[in-house]
Amino acid sequence: MVNAKLTQRRRQVENKRSSSHQENTTNGDKIAAAVAAARSTRRRTTPHSSHRSRFDYLLKYFFKKKSLISISSYIPIIFIFLICLAVIYFVSILFINSQKYEYTNVPLKLPKLVNVNDTAPEKNPERFWGTYRSNLYFGVKHRSPQSLSGGLMWFDSKKIHQSNDHFLRHWCDQNDRLPFYGWTYHDGEKFAIEQIQDDNFLLQVEWVKHLGGQHGGDWTTRVNVIPQVNKTDSMSLFFYFHHDLPWMDEIITSKKSNDEQYRVTTVRGQTNELDAFTIKFKIPSGKESQIPLIHTWTDRLPIHNVHEIIKRKLVPYDTSSSSSTMKKQQQYNHYYVLPDQEVKYFEHNFFILQVTLTQSIVEPFTFDIIYESDSVNRQNELSGVYFNEQIVQLQKQFDERFESIFQLKTKQNMDTKKINFARSTFSNLLGGVSYFT
Repeated sequence: MVNAKLTQRRRQVENKRSSSHQENTTNGDKIAAAVAAARSTRRRTTPHSSHRSRFDYLLKYFFKKKSLISISSYIPIIFIFLICLAVIYFVSILFINSQKYEYTNVPLKLPKLVNVNDTAPEKNPERFWGTYRSNLYFGVKHRSPQSLSGGLMWFDSKKIHQSNDHFLRHWCDQNDRLPFYGWTYHDGEKFAIEQIQDDNFLLQVEWVKHLGGQHGGDWTTRVNVIPQVNKTDSMSLFFYFHHDLPWMDEIITSKKSNDEQYRVTTVRGQTNELDAFTIKFKIPSGKESQIPLIHTWTDRLPIHNVHEIIKRKLVPYDTSSSSSTMKKQQQYNHYYVLPDQEVKYFEHNFFILQVTLTQSIVEPFTFDIIYESDSVNRQNELSGVYFNEQIVQLQKQFDERFESIFQLKTKQNMDTKKINFARSTFSNLLGGVSYFT
């Protein structure tokens, strides 16, 4: 009986153990299942397949989290940092510039090539006036900080219809595509001759100076238009004068000279450097059918804008001349001229004269620009036959001096063509000298 009780008791203990083990196994399975489910959920919500999805997850996670520090609190710090960078930058620039000037501004212990008063007319009258505007096809000025400057412009009627940008010749520009231009004679002081080839005509510009007085003397520029074919297109020529300050006192336009062969436009002016002077534009009257049109115009403008302003100011002849008849309008309506200006304003600092050749050029056309200082006691006006005599004499003197120095005629294989080339090269060296302030 005792054995039977022990056996029964042992069975009860075993049954209890098996039920407890079974219960533990069931609970463990539930926990394992929960862990597995959590892991699968985490795999679905935390992507590993692409960087884009990972970035989106982090971005969403960041905005879901509550930031401990506000972004606005960083703004003052950023602002102060930028100010410090700006201060460091400007201090560095100032330091670099101070070091640069310290090293470059070292006095050279040699005599100056040009002293302050060396360019005054009383010190060096031979070189006071000159062709010191080598950036132009032709230009003149005197060696002063504020100079009266002159310049030549031209265009033919054909080109103004072909191109709106490069029809006006003034500055030396390769886009003008001139066959050639350059000095054939230039002595650096008293005279110069330049030739400019432009399609079907040749411009020969001659410049002669006479010394005298206290302001550099007189000078004359002669412009020759020489046709290179049977006839050329109609064309316009301009010559202007400019000064930084107003300089005109009186303008007398389109008056015939005593012999009635020329029409003379006279401008009276005065500057601090030149005192009183007179400029004359002496233009041949021509035949009745070939009378050139003459227009004058004044304005106040800077010299570096002269080229563009003149291009914009040109207007067709029929709209610019209200006093012309309908017949003349029909005849000249393809010419472009400066606008009519009945009243000249003497507070202006710019004067320009335009000569329009309305007919095709068959024979050479010539006109003179004569500058005369009131301080010169002259016997003859530097124009006409007297000008021709002076230019021939100066050419002869130049050739003789050129040969005496270089003696090219005695060299082997040196013909006239090569000597002319050498003379032109030397003349362009002197003609390229400019005066800048």
